[in-house]
Amino acid sequence: APAPNQLIAGSFASPSLISRILTGKFVDHLPLYRQEQIFLRHGIILSRKTISNWVMRTGGWFRIIDDEVRRELLQAKYLQIDETPVFYLDPGSGKTRKGYLWVFHAPGKGVYIQWYPSRKASCLQDMLNEYDGTIQVDGYPGYWCYNNYRVTDLKNQFLEITCCWAHARRKFFEAKAESKLAKKMLLEIKELYGIESSLRESQSSKTEREKVRREQSQPILDRIKQRLEQESGKHLPKSLTGKAIRYTLNLWKELNGFVNNGEVEIDNNLVENLIRVPALGKKNWLFFGSKDAGEQNAIIMTVLLNCKILGINPEEYLTDVLSRLPHLTNHQARELTPAKWLAARQSQSMTG
Repeated sequence: APAPNQLIAGSFASPSLISRILTGKFVDHLPLYRQEQIFLRHGIILSRKTISNWVMRTGGWFRIIDDEVRRELLQAKYLQIDETPVFYLDPGSGKTRKGYLWVFHAPGKGVYIQWYPSRKASCLQDMLNEYDGTIQVDGYPGYWCYNNYRVTDLKNQFLEITCCWAHARRKFFEAKAESKLAKKMLLEIKELYGIESSLRESQSSKTEREKVRREQSQPILDRIKQRLEQESGKHLPKSLTGKAIRYTLNLWKELNGFVNNGEVEIDNNLVENLIRVPALGKKNWLFFGSKDAGEQNAIIMTVLLNCKILGINPEEYLTDVLSRLPHLTNHQARELTPAKWLAARQSQSMTG
């Protein structure tokens, strides 16, 4: 009889071993060379090249699951987006180059990470050309290529952009030693965040959030705008205060987007918190081995970051899924996203 399908043909890599390696790198932030040393202490000889090849091959197995996570995320009506730079080796040039991990987060639903070797606005086409909803971003101009963007040959799509008050606040915080205006703005913004904190504590609904924001947050925003317009000519354009005023007024419409949409947060700190996971990892493993390796790593990061959000034991999930993937059709593999896997486990425990 023919041998059953293997995760990696001709290899002794078991699902549990691969799971341990992936968890070590992407959850515990252990570079592969450190894992090589750890295995050696236990009398197991595994070269870094072999381990690296296993990671790359495993990323291919998760591609279908990664596509399904992306499809599910595009159904959400609200996405927070941010990016973080990661260097990658460029063979033949003798140096590293900078690429970016773009993180798309639907609060309460999931996260998707996409790799591109640049920060061009075109990097967003794969997600935003198919998206119809609201995105929350920082002031990076690339997003404005998609502002109110319609794709007539696919379907009528409308993209609304909102911005993040944490970024605006940061500008005034940097200028607080320079002017009284910056200190005043920090107090006004603090009031906005106090209202948001109360809404979270009371677990207000979308409708309730909209009502409270219109009644309480809007007057504060009106005061901020009036004061900034009055003071704009009193500060040098290149001063910290001048830059803070210009940044806030240029994005004023987008910064007010959260008032009339109860689903939108006041800032995109949730996605920035998620970015800390790969950011912490890159401090240890420093760079990707190649431009292509970035894509495979992003796929695995997507899967494991969704496990983190859902409170899933990553090693348990990986061991189970990797043992099943070689024997499944593409349609069956789509049912193994972290969210669907957890739902199936919970259903089994209830019926059991």
